[in-house]
Amino acid sequence: MRGSTIAAVGLALLTLAAGTAEGQGRRGPRARPAEIEEQLASADRDVVQTAIETIGLSGNPRFVPLLAARIMKGLPPELLETAVDTLTVLGRPEAGDVLFVLASHRRAEIRARAVAGIISCRPEGASSALQSALSDLDPHVRSAAAVGLGQIEAAGATDALFHALDRNILEAATSLGQLVAAGEVARVLGYLGQVPLDVVTPALSEIIARENMEQETKLEVLGRIAELATPDARQFLVDMAESVPNDRRHRALREAATAAAERIVQ
Repeated sequence: MRGSTIAAVGLALLTLAAGTAEGQGRRGPRARPAEIEEQLASADRDVVQTAIETIGLSGNPRFVPLLAARIMKGLPPELLETAVDTLTVLGRPEAGDVLFVLASHRRAEIRARAVAGIISCRPEGASSALQSALSDLDPHVRSAAAVGLGQIEAAGATDALFHALDRNILEAATSLGQLVAAGEVARVLGYLGQVPLDVVTPALSEIIARENMEQETKLEVLGRIAELATPDARQFLVDMAESVPNDRRHRALREAATAAAERIVQ
């Protein structure tokens, strides 16, 4: 995702936080839906912008359909970006329909913002929308979608992520590590020796770090990396041994990583 998109969403989040912290039990400026709807329908750009900002500050989910409807009627580019960022900040699944439409917008910047909104709002159908975005023409959109599938825990998206990784969408590796079942780890290990190690290590690191992954599988991962017997493989094992918690529960994993690293001649 472009830096401007991230910055805009971050600024909106800070603005919303400031509005919600002004008083106990108050969520921001009070506004009536009828008043907001009237402002959104205005031909005055500044009035529309004020309405969008008020919606963001209010945090009121009742305004989401009103903003979505205004987006569908059309907005100038700058206001459209602000409106999408506001839906992202609100994080309501009711915004899903308009975000799905915007994910196919002619402007890549809007598509990237829509992907961010889908990740934040997690509407029904989010996984399918993000999987479709893996084929977007813009690399920033593809990358954001790959990361997002891991963030929304889209367990059914592993095939799409494997195909994305094959198409050099490298961010898919981290999400794969977060999502693959134990039976799919062998498919991840199949990349070892076929692609540079740093392409697949984000997935392997996630697998090893997961509390819901079997210890046997984690030890297999360490063993397969050790078989590469390269300096990069040794460094990964050393780093892994240092990152594994030094407690009784993780002792076997830590010792296995250390022993595997020591077997590789420097």
